[in-house]
Amino acid sequence: MPLKAVEALEGCDHILHAGDVGTLSILNELETIAPVTAVQGNNDYPLAHMLKQHELVELEGVRFLITHRLEDMEYLLSHWQAHKPLPHVGIYGHTHVPRDFIFKLGGLRMMNPGSLYGPRGGSTKSLLLLEVTRGALLEATAVSL
Repeated sequence: MPLKAVEALEGCDHILHAGDVGTLSILNELETIAPVTAVQGNNDYPLAHMLKQHELVELEGVRFLITHRLEDMEYLLSHWQAHKPLPHVGIYGHTHVPRDFIFKLGGLRMMNPGSLYGPRGGSTKSLLLLEVTRGALLEATAVSL
């Protein structure tokens, strides 16, 4: 993993990975920095047995729904069970292009951190740092590497 990425992640309490992890060694390296919640991307065949298609994780009172593809997020939200609280933030990765917008279904904030290994659409290698506390997403900082 790029040294700049490791330095940017130092001090993180949790790492969310939206797929295309690549190898078990990268996942293991991330876990030396902080606990990791990762989902399976379309390039994660060797890790398919250990990564789910989506994850719902709550950190500091903020619920994150993580998928690889935006289309999967749309499907999950359109079939959300009424008795379950909606997520506050959706994290996806498939396009490898950094994005931050309000989603039409559920009105949740959607974010794509970009990619450390295969940026697309003219973007640079990137990751996203989120600061959450007491049920609120306080800050989202895109880090270009």
